[in-house]
Amino acid sequence: MPALFEPSNYWTSMRPLRLCSWNVNGLRSLQQPLKPMFDSLDADIICLQETKSSRDLSSCWAAVDGYNSYFSHCTSKTGYSGVAVFCRDPIRPIAAAEGLINTLVYVFRLTTKPPIDSSEVINVLSAELNISADDAKKIDQEGRLLSVFFPSTHLKSCNANISVEKSLAVISVYMPRLNVEETKRLEFRILFERAVRFCAYRLLDSHYCIIAGDLNAYHQPIDCCDPDESQDNVAVLSSRQWLNELMVDYQRDPRIPLRGVDVGQFVDTFRRVHPQRRSAFTCWSARTGARETNYGVRLDYVLFDQDLMSCFDRSTIPLQADIMADFPGSDHCPVWSDVPLNVITPLDYPLPSICSRFWPQCQKKQTVLGDFAAAAVNASAVVGDYAALSKPKVKCIENGRPGQNKLKQTTLFPDSISKTRRESDVRETPCDKEESQIDLSEREKLEHIVDSAEIERTEKAQLAWRSLLSGPKQPPLCRGHKEKCVLRSVKQACTASGSRRGRRFWVCARPQGARDNPEARCTTFIWDDQYQVKTG
Repeated sequence: MPALFEPSNYWTSMRPLRLCSWNVNGLRSLQQPLKPMFDSLDADIICLQETKSSRDLSSCWAAVDGYNSYFSHCTSKTGYSGVAVFCRDPIRPIAAAEGLINTLVYVFRLTTKPPIDSSEVINVLSAELNISADDAKKIDQEGRLLSVFFPSTHLKSCNANISVEKSLAVISVYMPRLNVEETKRLEFRILFERAVRFCAYRLLDSHYCIIAGDLNAYHQPIDCCDPDESQDNVAVLSSRQWLNELMVDYQRDPRIPLRGVDVGQFVDTFRRVHPQRRSAFTCWSARTGARETNYGVRLDYVLFDQDLMSCFDRSTIPLQADIMADFPGSDHCPVWSDVPLNVITPLDYPLPSICSRFWPQCQKKQTVLGDFAAAAVNASAVVGDYAALSKPKVKCIENGRPGQNKLKQTTLFPDSISKTRRESDVRETPCDKEESQIDLSEREKLEHIVDSAEIERTEKAQLAWRSLLSGPKQPPLCRGHKEKCVLRSVKQACTASGSRRGRRFWVCARPQGARDNPEARCTTFIWDDQYQVKTG
């Protein structure tokens, strides 16, 4: 990577802009402070996915020194999905749009007269995608897409002989994860694919377009550690078709059948630079420790439209793009690509209105702390005032209730309450008559039930103590390495073999890996309820 540069030298630098995309698997899970981590990415535009944040995100996450940031949150549930874009100062977009519908509103306002609003965009989406208006509204409920825009008047090509003809649009997107077992989620995935494609192609009329994010699909077999496992999966094939159809002809996989769509317009920047690199994965299972053996899949992409790509083709500055496989913090790693544009003049336009710097919790941090301190002093004064008041007298009374023995109960009665009121509230109710009406045989039945319950509790306690004293079950040894196995449990509602969620099993303790890797997990698999520890 090129060395870091100071913003003061930015205007005279011919260094391309750098864009980075990263699924962080929860923004709050990253190590604080965020600035050193973001600086180490050395990117001007950072697209994040799966932020799992909400509008009340604290300023230490939402307002990072030296960056201006924009968020799209999930509105249907908390701690789920979400995307963001952080731009390194002095880079700033002229506009930002939260969600696919608002992105289209922005584009249509530039290209359509008179301008149209969100309700009209929903109607357009419904007609173009042949879906209901309600389905069109659901596209943005999970906070999966955010767009930022940079004006052509403030951009310059890295090649002085090429003029910038369009503004730049950057889409940070988190595609829905494939789940074959849930039909509705599969339908939503397909709907979202069609909507993203429609949005991106409308942007191309007036913008260079970059799609950056976790696409939750791999393109070619080279992008997956075990492509044979999913080659017959219809859902996986459908997502690969969508990705393949976005690509320009020379990057398409001929083994994936086309569905009669238009010519692809986007270039996979990583594969343009590294067309044959193997084991270049960006996501690994944290549960199986697969990152240790690099047993993963490439789900994260930076796609340029071919007009933007042509600026590199005609430039003396070569395209650079790569993955950062060793970068910690998530089950995904960052991916980056240079952009054949740079900033040439000071950006005198204001920040977009949805910038997180305008959130109440991100403004005037010192003032907020001062107000908090003043409030604390006032609160202590109020407490002191209340402490000066006479305390209510505490009296103990006897409160009798039907079928119960008399209990001592502590209650608070200010002196202003009349004596008659107190006496009427706590008048004893005789219980001798109630008790005399209980039949003797009925009492014996109750005593028998109580005794049986006590015996059952005692037996359970004895079994628990025996289990505790004997210690946990000794794990079996795996067949491949003769090492102790680890205990796991079924996470799915029901497996193909009929096993339900929660059923436990033993597997090799080593990380998951390729079948021919002797250091990876072997094939040992034992159901816990079928495993008997040998004695003697």
